[in-house]
Amino acid sequence: MKKGFSFAVLSITILIMIILLTSMTVAGTNTVNNSKKLSFATEINMVEQAVNSYKQKNNGIYPIRENVVVDISNLNEFSVNQFEANGEDIVDRKVVLNEIDFSKISIVSLKYGNTTEGENDIYAVSPKTGKVYYAKGMKIGNKLYFTLTNELKNSLNNNSSQKINSDNSLVVFSASNVEWTNETVSVEVKVPISCSITSISVNGESATYATSQNSGYNIYTISGSENYSVEVKYFENSNESKILSATYTVNNVDNLSPTLQIDENFVPLKTLNESNLVGYIKILNMSDTLSGIKYLKYENNSVFAGTISDDQKNNIKSHFENNGKQIDGNVIPIEKGTRQITVYLEDKAGNWTMQSIDIDNI
Repeated sequence: MKKGFSFAVLSITILIMIILLTSMTVAGTNTVNNSKKLSFATEINMVEQAVNSYKQKNNGIYPIRENVVVDISNLNEFSVNQFEANGEDIVDRKVVLNEIDFSKISIVSLKYGNTTEGENDIYAVSPKTGKVYYAKGMKIGNKLYFTLTNELKNSLNNNSSQKINSDNSLVVFSASNVEWTNETVSVEVKVPISCSITSISVNGESATYATSQNSGYNIYTISGSENYSVEVKYFENSNESKILSATYTVNNVDNLSPTLQIDENFVPLKTLNESNLVGYIKILNMSDTLSGIKYLKYENNSVFAGTISDDQKNNIKSHFENNGKQIDGNVIPIEKGTRQITVYLEDKAGNWTMQSIDIDNI
């Protein structure tokens, strides 16, 4: 009998090779898709974190440019659900978003969303929900991804070097005043109703707050007359084991008056001049350690010199903000007939101090 492969053995061998080849192809495709998912999820998560960080620091304002319209009329259920599940407004099968201005959030290098593949090759944010979307849609396998879905989040969490950081991505902070002030600043902490609070602290201690509810958020309002830091610890109701935290710092309160020191020694000029100046006095020191100096003015023979009544004190600030002469440098010129000089110093938060000097030997 001749030795060799029978037709049956050959057929089985070919079948096994086909199965192995198919398995390798599928495995290779899955590897490529998983790598692409991880790459896209990492970038869109980074963008969303940067957008939310900017919003918290700018009193709820997003870093945006013009509107961008995403037409979802020809998309399948999986893609459309990404917008519907986030609660976006859909009108005539279209969603209006705002293009992200990356110059405001210091992101200069993007793998996707850099307009190289058409006008919708951009990242955009929803003004309603704060969710970030890739307007063009990322095709991975047979799916089109527009935003950070749970599936994409899992691809990050399953990669030990790319744990998703949800801090500040859900909680929204809104301060009553972000300019320098000497008054109370309130902070609204908006937590989605899909989350539960474990603690709210101010400067490391349990906070006192008022509560309300609006537009899908539980709102906690905290107030303080000095600078303070708010920390919120919470979890998504779907994942109670993962405690998240978000912080916001109020650093625009200044309730300290600026300091002013004037040299009371009048320095006479040896000769008179056409401007009728007879001498000058010097400011030895003026400073404000927090908000900085806004006004430095003086007034000749001011009605606010000497003993000042309580009613007059209430009018000093508004008077000098609209009257008086600006001081250049540290020298105050003295004109003939001046008996008294009143110097007014105000910082950017509205705190002020005032000093009057009697002028002798004129």
